[in-house]
Amino acid sequence: MKKNILFSVLLSLIVTGLAGAAAPGRFANEGKAGLAARSIDAVLVMPAKDVDIATASLLLAKQWNPDVSIIRYRAKIDNMALNVRQRMARKRIGIEPAAIKVINDYLYDELKFKAVPYADDPQDLFYDSVIDRRQGYCLSLSILYLSIAERLNLPIYGVVVPGHFFVRWDDGKNRINIETTSNGSNPPDEHYRQKFGVTGREPDRIYMENLNNIQILGCFYNNLGNLYSDISEPIQARESLERAVEINPSLALGHTNLGNVYLKANMPEKAIKQYQTALVISNDDAKTHNNLGNAYNNLNKFELAALEYETALKLDPNLNEAYRNMAHACMQIQDYKKAAFAMVKALTFEPESDELLSELGDVYVAMQDYDSAIKHFVHAIDIRPNSTWAYRSLGFAYLQKGKMTDALKQYQAATKYEPLNADVYYGLAQVYNKLGKTDDEIAAYKQAISINPEFSGAIINLGNAYQAREKYAEAIAEYSRALKFDSKNVYLLYNLGIAYSRMEKHAEAVAQFLAAIKVDPKYGDAHLAVAISYYMLNKIDLAKAHVQQARELGTTIPADLENALKPTAKK
Repeated sequence: MKKNILFSVLLSLIVTGLAGAAAPGRFANEGKAGLAARSIDAVLVMPAKDVDIATASLLLAKQWNPDVSIIRYRAKIDNMALNVRQRMARKRIGIEPAAIKVINDYLYDELKFKAVPYADDPQDLFYDSVIDRRQGYCLSLSILYLSIAERLNLPIYGVVVPGHFFVRWDDGKNRINIETTSNGSNPPDEHYRQKFGVTGREPDRIYMENLNNIQILGCFYNNLGNLYSDISEPIQARESLERAVEINPSLALGHTNLGNVYLKANMPEKAIKQYQTALVISNDDAKTHNNLGNAYNNLNKFELAALEYETALKLDPNLNEAYRNMAHACMQIQDYKKAAFAMVKALTFEPESDELLSELGDVYVAMQDYDSAIKHFVHAIDIRPNSTWAYRSLGFAYLQKGKMTDALKQYQAATKYEPLNADVYYGLAQVYNKLGKTDDEIAAYKQAISINPEFSGAIINLGNAYQAREKYAEAIAEYSRALKFDSKNVYLLYNLGIAYSRMEKHAEAVAQFLAAIKVDPKYGDAHLAVAISYYMLNKIDLAKAHVQQARELGTTIPADLENALKPTAKK
């Protein structure tokens, strides 16, 4: 009895003496090749059993911050492992599940480590900062837990599910999940399957499985790639994510994230390949289907894009972004009814969004339902009185309904809020045209062109306005300028020919009419116009030939031209 009491006292004294600082003692990871690694590339070619997860994580932290001392922080981890070992010894706990509570009490109750609510701070990923600030998110807290377990030879492994990481005790008899973001609580497998959508159907699956240290680093690279993407470092993001999927080819989220980086870099074909790979692994991810739709959209494959958005919404009816994207794709394929439906659904999530209201108004404009369009544009302006988009679109809707006074008022309001928007002045010029205010029309087109010198539509209409004022030289100058940006525009070529003919420059007119016919051989008015110019040049046979073509195309031939080309007629 006395002997047992004496042993307990001595043990207590030994433990107390070791509690404050790292004391000598062998750890289970001693002798691992990974402890001597000087670069992460050297780590990644090692067998997984030789990798020291703490050293590897510190090497990655050093890439981010060269001032990180691997020796210093590894000593801190060793010290934490020693303190856990001491507490286990005090409670006479060996390699058994009871060790979990010891680690939890030490990390969360004594050292006050905590989980951050959002993974939006780069410092919460890197080991040095996690240790110094005693906070992190699922992956970084799990790596800390694993580092301690590795030193104590505890059978604890990393586990990944879509969008989350935790650790697990698995000694072959006991399998206990450990949630590092919840003070080490022990949710069952079903919790993770339901919350994170793990179906168990993934080929060569990685989800819910015990990972080795190389696979854990692959998960780290996935998070690192997202971090670089968030801070607009596309090259580092791509390299990190390419390494992530190389290490863990069955990590669906890694492929999705790499696809996102490729898409952001305007590499839609590569993005599509990554999204499709992710969907082979896990076909139930709504966001990946949505992003695949975005990639198809970038390639102008709008029908394929719409199908992906539709699939995304079947999987997640609350994915508002997909409703908006679907509406845009359906607009491109002129499925206005479906576009309106999708935009109305999007508004149920953001009923006071002036942007969505304006977009829905544009859908109704495309459907020529101007009353509904006007209603939504007015609502958008009520929400945001400086919404240039809504004013401009409302002006266009009134223009289409023939309400010129109302249209003029809306466009003028738009110029006050956005005086450097060329489209606003273009619309204003169209209203002036309908009101017969040619001088104001010309001034508005000039303003639009001064803002956007390559605005071919405004240049062409300015030429038309000059032509209406019989200022043919000015019209020719504008049409010629427009041809630099729109050389195959058949109506532009035709109008330029008309301007030349009205200046009695019939040879120049013929050249433009023939250019228009080359673009569109069935343009009857151009055949008629060139026939007239040929007649004025006394090229009667050519004139007759084009009159005949114009007649065959259904163009009405003026009686005086018919008479002039009769065999007995003379010029």
